[in-house]
Amino acid sequence: MTGPPPRGFWRDNSLSLVFGGLLLAALGGQAVWGMIGYNEAARTAGLQQVSLGRYVTSSGFAVDVAENWQSEFLQFVLYIATRAARATSSSWSGRSRDRTHRPGRASVGGAPGSTRTPWSS
Repeated sequence: MTGPPPRGFWRDNSLSLVFGGLLLAALGGQAVWGMIGYNEAARTAGLQQVSLGRYVTSSGFAVDVAENWQSEFLQFVLYIATRAARATSSSWSGRSRDRTHRPGRASVGGAPGSTRTPWSS
C-alpha cells in the first residue's frame, strides 16, 4: 500500500512565500522611494545625499517603516481578535445553546441507504 506522493517545499509553503515576497517588495519599494525623498530634501537643503545602503541602515528609515506599518498592524490585530472572539461565542451565528440538538438529525430518516451513516437510525 503506497501513500500519497510527497509534496514539495514550494507547494507546502506557497502562501507564506508569496506573502513574504510581497512584504519584501513593499519594504524594498519603501526603501527606494524613501531614499529618493530623503535625497531630494537633502539636496534642497544643501546637505549631502546618501546611498540606499546608508539610508536603509539609518534611524530615519526605521522610523518611516514603523510609522507606515503600525496602523496596519493594529488594524489587523484588532480584526483578528474580533473574528476570534466572534468565532468562539456560540450566539454570533444564531446557534442555540441546547446540547441535545444534533445537526442533520431531522433529515437522516428519509435519506437513501447509501447516504446513511452507521450511527444514524
